[in-house]
Amino acid sequence: MVVMTATLLNGSFSVLAHAAASTVVINEIDCHGNDWLEVANTTTKPVNISGWILSDHAPNLAKASHRYIFPTGTVLAAKRSVAVQQSGVGNAHLPFGVPCAGGQTVYLGKPSAGALFTIVDKVLVPPIPANASYGRFPSGTGPFGFTFGTKGAANNSAMPQLVSSASIKCARGKSCSFVLKGKNVTTYSLVHAVPGVSVSASGSVKSLSAKAGSKAIQVKLVGTFGAKVVTISIVTK
Repeated sequence: MVVMTATLLNGSFSVLAHAAASTVVINEIDCHGNDWLEVANTTTKPVNISGWILSDHAPNLAKASHRYIFPTGTVLAAKRSVAVQQSGVGNAHLPFGVPCAGGQTVYLGKPSAGALFTIVDKVLVPPIPANASYGRFPSGTGPFGFTFGTKGAANNSAMPQLVSSASIKCARGKSCSFVLKGKNVTTYSLVHAVPGVSVSASGSVKSLSAKAGSKAIQVKLVGTFGAKVVTISIVTK
């Protein structure tokens, strides 16, 4: 079964390398039984991907048991995606799986001369933890990171993110407190010690400065699926 989705490509995020280099890309990968690969059209026009290939081997060397060929008439609408999963019907299914232990490269290719394919995207899959998939954020255009299995919807990052303001305003000579708000964050901490500044594990920032000015502090956000360092600006007037 080919599962057509209506994934809106939006959001903002940056974690692991591998930014989109093609207008049609591998968008999300899931390995936890009934494995699936999602392909996204990042353009504002429909793209006919009839005859394109998904494989876990270099497309021109892959055997039939390691190839999924998109059937004739497969057209990706603008800003939409298609997911191919293992439990498909007849020929319309993914004939190979993706190991959660990582180390496997998956490929997307399009027909070229003869029976050959040109690789348009490839992704080296890392070890994927339970309860997570591996996808781009923002969908279609961003780099890869751990996501929450969002086949049929916009990719939802599982990585730590700061959702509150990255700028704190304080009064000179007075104690200043601010609580950071994050998504998928379990603990916060200062990367480097800063005089007069503390950050608690729950994200409470306290600052005391006798002088006006601004200083930047780096805060580490740690979550279940990784960590991220953000810069917070403290402006004292």
